[in-house]
Amino acid sequence: MPETQRPSGRWSPLLLFLAVWLPTLIVRIRLWIEEDVHFSPVVDLRGLAADLALAIPLALFFAALPARRRWLAGPLVAVWALLQHANAEYVLSNGAEFDYRYAGLAATPTFVFGSITAVLWSWWTPAVLAPALGLWPIRETKPRPEPRWLLVPLALAAVLSVWPANWEHQGWRQRHVVMVNLHTALSHRPVEYGDSKQYREVEDALTGDLSGELILPQATGPRNIVVVLLEGFTGGHLPSTAAYHDADGAVTMPLIDAMGDDNVRFHTVVHQQRQSNRGNYAMFCGDYPALDSGSPKAIAMTQGAERRCFPQILSDHGYTTAFMHPGNLQFMSFDGFAAKAGYSDIFSIDHYSRGRPHNAWGPDDGTFIRQSTDRILAYHQEDEPFLAVLFTTGTHHPYAVPAEFEPQLADRARAFAFADRAVQDMMDRLRENGVLEDTLVILTSDEASGIKDIEQAARKRLSQSWAPMVWVMPEPAAAEISAPYLSSDLSLSLLDYLQLTSEGPHFVGRSMLRNGPADRWLAFSNTLLRRSFLLSPDGSLLECNRVGEDCSFSALNPDQIFGPEREALPVEGGRKDLLFSFFDETSRVGDTARTNHFEFHRKRAFHLQKGEYRQLFGGQFIDLPKDKDLEIALHVEGEFGDGTMNVGVSDRGGTFLKMTALPLRAGDSQVVNLRMVNSDREYRQLVFGIRGRPSSRRMAMRVRKATLDVVEPEEHDGRVVLDWQPTMAGWSEPLVSELTEAECTGDGCSGGWSATYDGPPEAVMIEVSVLGESLGPLRLVLRQGNLERSRELRIRSGGRGILMVPMPLQPGELHLEMMPSGAPEPRLRPKASVDGVRIYLPER
Repeated sequence: MPETQRPSGRWSPLLLFLAVWLPTLIVRIRLWIEEDVHFSPVVDLRGLAADLALAIPLALFFAALPARRRWLAGPLVAVWALLQHANAEYVLSNGAEFDYRYAGLAATPTFVFGSITAVLWSWWTPAVLAPALGLWPIRETKPRPEPRWLLVPLALAAVLSVWPANWEHQGWRQRHVVMVNLHTALSHRPVEYGDSKQYREVEDALTGDLSGELILPQATGPRNIVVVLLEGFTGGHLPSTAAYHDADGAVTMPLIDAMGDDNVRFHTVVHQQRQSNRGNYAMFCGDYPALDSGSPKAIAMTQGAERRCFPQILSDHGYTTAFMHPGNLQFMSFDGFAAKAGYSDIFSIDHYSRGRPHNAWGPDDGTFIRQSTDRILAYHQEDEPFLAVLFTTGTHHPYAVPAEFEPQLADRARAFAFADRAVQDMMDRLRENGVLEDTLVILTSDEASGIKDIEQAARKRLSQSWAPMVWVMPEPAAAEISAPYLSSDLSLSLLDYLQLTSEGPHFVGRSMLRNGPADRWLAFSNTLLRRSFLLSPDGSLLECNRVGEDCSFSALNPDQIFGPEREALPVEGGRKDLLFSFFDETSRVGDTARTNHFEFHRKRAFHLQKGEYRQLFGGQFIDLPKDKDLEIALHVEGEFGDGTMNVGVSDRGGTFLKMTALPLRAGDSQVVNLRMVNSDREYRQLVFGIRGRPSSRRMAMRVRKATLDVVEPEEHDGRVVLDWQPTMAGWSEPLVSELTEAECTGDGCSGGWSATYDGPPEAVMIEVSVLGESLGPLRLVLRQGNLERSRELRIRSGGRGILMVPMPLQPGELHLEMMPSGAPEPRLRPKASVDGVRIYLPER
């Protein structure tokens, strides 16, 4: 067949291919270098083949773009390159590819300004963008890409389907992030759990065990407790603990390790999950965290699920209980969880100076720990005993460390060394002021970031469940304890230490003060790695993905589970049933199943500076099954200053519900009630957010009520629709309420809407209600004279959407126009009609 020549100026398919493929290759080379990988043809060629299988069809797609769309190739190739770069940063931080289910988390301001923006300042950014931006514009006369070229990626895909991944090596070496997420999306189905009631192992693991002789002393008088949770701190970061398990790494914390010389070290403590809210829940509520990837139990407590946690027990016994965190506590709903768990004093980003340096996660650990120590010293001067939990952020990517501190070290090693020094300074001050004479200090972490220098991939994954634990006790005690414990054992152990065990019959686990029987099964997960584990008393370890596939079974040294010894064994089906029986039982909060009520109640105002844009809630998932509705009730008051607030619910990174720019002035309140349905998908994981932006120099807003309820759907004319029901306190009844014949399709819009506004010149709220008949973005434009407000709205088929837009009006004609986003020829073709327009004035 003769080749068909493109007109001069067409892009070269070969150069477009290089523009798409070279960023993936550069990223892969970077990961090989920074992860110190020894190239393996069997393993790494599989990853290269996955890159090619995606790069070829993408390049062919760009090359085939019509002339009027050619300009899109550049931005799309650049976005593609940046996504590869961002995923590499995620792999280096977490050991696995980014999971699209956390896109809602990644879109929160805390995460964006705390981590994502730091990625763009890396010197790898221009290296990755160079081929993408340098090659795609080169045009030359080349043959048209023929369909048979697609046989190459299809052949590669077929090869990859029969080329099994080897879980003894890191997953990112053998896959591409797009393929990983496609597999996650397609396999998102419930696991067939075993019948947990037939397993004594599950029942025993989920009860409290106070048997055995004491190996550590109990409190001999009133005792205070200080717990320091260093973000991402791993057991292998302590040289003595690392040596016990034959591990070695570039990140070490020798000062904390030395504190264990005359005190207590626990060498084998297992974190049961990744993510900070799961770790806090396990340690301070005496329970297994949810092992699946659904809503964490800490969030279930903000929904109304009841559990009496350790801080509440101490509070009932006259303790002052304080939770100290230098970041935004609305991220992952830590403030709601802290209040539910029983902390009486809750400190967050508003209570700490910015420090040097500072990012969106909070100030550096030196600043935070020093100022928190000031509060501990003040508590110690009072008559009541206290519990103080310090939860740091400086060792979270991108690492807040003063530039002059240990500049010869890598950023991550510098961050942990700086935290090590900050903890040492804290302990010196506590000792000088006599605090350590009646205070138990526990040094541990919220989660483990792992030992990145380990070559064995399976062992490296396991190290992300390796918790550090050092106890500095007021009672004489010096011990090296190697028996395995779980992070959820901490609450029961502290009750045992304080001799308050009668208060915690609902706590699970085993007291760390006692030498209990060594017959316990340990189940744990790593939601970031998409892997789950079951460790038997004899040291055999089952590892599977979240749907019970890609399993491996190994024999470990039971006295050295984080060590190098590992012998492959055939996978036993019964072990898989047992593992997922743990999943079944740990999906409950105590004896209370997950509820369908979410409550985000806040007792204090949020202070924002001009130009600051903070997400007041967010960072948590809401499970919404198919054919259920979600009702939202929100009441926010302005305390001082002026600004706006936004309400949104996102599904996997895409906006599902949005109300834009509700004005909020001092003395005003906004009450909003919304309803949305989930009739078109089997399952959703949503992220709920309220965002505030001040327009004056400073503003404060107080959330009186914020609740979400998963409810049974309502029927409307025989079909379920998305029904918005807004109510606005502080605003009058609408001045205008009319239907219109305006309609909009992908070919354009017919009709419009206009009215004469006769009210006084002032800010008004304009509500536009639109009924959609097919999926697609729609742009609505409100005009009055030279004043214009434009908003984009996405509506699902059969759904109703609403936008509320503040606009300062003058008397005169007001016009509304609709158009498809990207008109005149949008790629998605929406069809919609304006259902109503209403104008509200502030109540006087």
